[in-house]
Amino acid sequence: MGPNPVVKAVAKIISHSKELNYEIFNSDVDFIMQRNQNDLKSDESLTIIPIEVGGNEENEIVCRLEKQDDEKEVIKPFVFRSFYDNFFMVNKKLLRKGQRIILQHKDKISLVKNQKKFFEFHDLRTLIKTKFPSNLMKDYFVEKLLGDGPNGCAFLVHNVRTLKRLVIKRVKKFKEDPPFDYVFEAKIMNGLNHPNVVRLIHVYDIIDQTFLFTEYLNYQDLLKLINSKINIRLDENEARDCFYQVTQGLKYLHQLNICHRDIKCDNIFVHKENDKVICKIGDFGLAAYDKDLTQTCGTIHYSPPEMFYKNKIYKGTKCDIWSFGVVLFCMVSGKFPFYESFVDCGTIDQQIKTGIVRFRCDSIWNRISYECKHLICCMINVNPLIRLDIHEIENHHWLRNFRTLQNVRKRSLDVTLLKNVKRIHNFETKKPKIFLLT
Repeated sequence: MGPNPVVKAVAKIISHSKELNYEIFNSDVDFIMQRNQNDLKSDESLTIIPIEVGGNEENEIVCRLEKQDDEKEVIKPFVFRSFYDNFFMVNKKLLRKGQRIILQHKDKISLVKNQKKFFEFHDLRTLIKTKFPSNLMKDYFVEKLLGDGPNGCAFLVHNVRTLKRLVIKRVKKFKEDPPFDYVFEAKIMNGLNHPNVVRLIHVYDIIDQTFLFTEYLNYQDLLKLINSKINIRLDENEARDCFYQVTQGLKYLHQLNICHRDIKCDNIFVHKENDKVICKIGDFGLAAYDKDLTQTCGTIHYSPPEMFYKNKIYKGTKCDIWSFGVVLFCMVSGKFPFYESFVDCGTIDQQIKTGIVRFRCDSIWNRISYECKHLICCMINVNPLIRLDIHEIENHHWLRNFRTLQNVRKRSLDVTLLKNVKRIHNFETKKPKIFLLT
């Protein structure tokens, strides 16, 4: 069965040894390269045929080109897989049996026995423009643009040899009158090592740009997780789990005297693993050491009131706490505590300076525990001196019982004891009993 003629070809294989021109269409699941068994020892080039024709006894599959599933605004790579050991070369690099490698535009596939005859892979799709240096592009296939902000662009990429997914953030070094040191993000992330902080893997530095290679989390960000829910908000226990994890990451940063200054749902990245949600803090473009800070930065809906006063020194770690309180508000309600649509309360900066948290919509907030609402009010406090710090948040009633359960799980106690502990720690009780294991 041939490809649909109205479908535009997305790739092409060209033989440089004889007349052959095979186009790959979106309708093709994949196709195989085959050699007749009688010709395996000869120097003839590979013959490319559609997969539907293959599979008979006269032919033997020696390699396969696999096309990933299509997704909107995503360019999936073509993966070349060798079924023979030391039989193929891609760009003069030998492939082992079972080895997979991503094909880039104009990559050359040849046989080890006859390297003068080769196939050339042409990707006919409109590839994502990255402005990456050529020696960097040869090792990575760009799948999609993840985000484009004032601090740089982030791309999801594959390592062409290991097929491992990474995120590359491209940051310009020099700008006119820069208010921040944009390369400081690499310096500050370089020494970070915590399960709830996005890990920096590698830094590639050139004259005018820096490229940060970080781990890729498969569910993107917390905002996407919230929007995926039927009620556009997280269940309180689910929110508590995410909040606890971010608390651990933020505690780690604050102990190193590092303030993030852009804590928001978009910068808390989520990884799903065996139905468990793992949350990590990322995007350190505005991070700084907490000393004599005066620059206004961050996202307005998450910004504390002290950010609205120019040239006033503020405590960066306390700014993180305010923003984190807004994140908690968003998780359990799906809304912002301060928003432009609240016209009866003034402009958004006036609302923030006033700092009055209104728990609108009784159908939502009546289901939220008193302890959760109390914690939100203690974090979103206009006075930085009264505002909780990260240690006080960790010891708050809403988290303290949950933290005890986390310690129980880490100690691998038996299921019976775990059930008893859960019974003592009733999450929905307005006046929780405190029960700490020693």
